[in-house]
Amino acid sequence: MEDGSTDYPFYWSGTTHVQYPESGGQGSYMAFGRGLGYMDGEWQDVHGAGCQRSDPKTGDPNDYPYGHGPQGDAVRIYNYVRAVRTIIPDIPELEIADAKEVLDGKSVLCSGIVTASFDGYFYIESEDRSGGIRVEGTASVGNTAEIVGPVQTLASGERYIVADAVDESAGTPLDPVAMSNEALGGSDHGSPPLGQAGVTGGSGVNTIGLLVRTTGRVTETGTGWFMIDDGSGVSLKVLGTPPQGTEPYVAVTGACSCEKVSGDVLRVIEATDIQVVPET
Repeated sequence: MEDGSTDYPFYWSGTTHVQYPESGGQGSYMAFGRGLGYMDGEWQDVHGAGCQRSDPKTGDPNDYPYGHGPQGDAVRIYNYVRAVRTIIPDIPELEIADAKEVLDGKSVLCSGIVTASFDGYFYIESEDRSGGIRVEGTASVGNTAEIVGPVQTLASGERYIVADAVDESAGTPLDPVAMSNEALGGSDHGSPPLGQAGVTGGSGVNTIGLLVRTTGRVTETGTGWFMIDDGSGVSLKVLGTPPQGTEPYVAVTGACSCEKVSGDVLRVIEATDIQVVPET
């Protein structure tokens, strides 16, 4: 402040203050703090907080060391502005399958049912099962989630959305689609990188991002993962806690994903449920 104190600033309005015969050189502002003026040899609150006054739109406030006008109104020129509405950029609303076909960094708006939730990310899927996608953020399984954010691609080739905003509402949970290990992943969707790459040797519909269920015998285990084989000739990696027992047969539910190893894109399930199937 001119008197050396701290106070709320002045805020420009959107109104030009016209003074005959001049026109357009002044702008109106509102004083959120005290309305200072230089009178009787000192700065005083001559107008009070909330007053409406005007300043030149351009110039140097140092040219007004004792203010301006009969009451020495403080002249600052470089007043503040306040946002009075949110400007929403033109973001296309797309189906999940179509969102996978845009350039990295392009923002989209899409919605779906939350099918799986992990630490820092989740998956959504269209109700008609036409597409699913990973989303960086948090949401509750079973809810409908409207997502706004840019599409990106993981090192594995999996497309995902970085959520700038997530709007959740009550929804109906989706059941997993039962598939063989071989059918998981599928072929390319779109024309990668403008699309979702399929798995190496995959064919048919691209299933990456969908909630799926498959079965198989555990053939190998590691920390936080295990491999299963359902006899279709394709091994599947499951991200989850390995089940107990000697080569147990399991049913796995989770989000269909992928990983890249030595240039090959391999099938992966990020498990949400693992059940040991009793053998008869």
